[in-house]
Amino acid sequence: MTSTEEFFERVLREIPELRNFYQDELNYWAPEKPPLTLLMSNFARELLTLDIDNELLIKILNLIELAIGSGNDNLSNAVATGFLETLYFNFPKESKESLHSILGEKARDHIDRLATFYG
Repeated sequence: MTSTEEFFERVLREIPELRNFYQDELNYWAPEKPPLTLLMSNFARELLTLDIDNELLIKILNLIELAIGSGNDNLSNAVATGFLETLYFNFPKESKESLHSILGEKARDHIDRLATFYG
């Protein structure tokens, strides 16, 4: 994965229900591009409104892991600080430990460093 467009396309391939939301976000900011971290955060919030099963969640977490490790700093930072943080910190409390256990190594490290930072 090398670009934000590829990240979104891969997520939308897995969760086509988000396609209209994504297009609405792009249209809202047109002709400019939306601020990337805000777009990622809004996208994660919308994902949380859907009833997705554990298998699909794991696929999305794998895409997050690939994006964070992509070598593209813009993509990596936006996914970590926008998408992952929003997803994790807004995930239902009773399931947060379960989510933490299925995060990829890079995503888990990011969340753990953030938790340590905020103590």
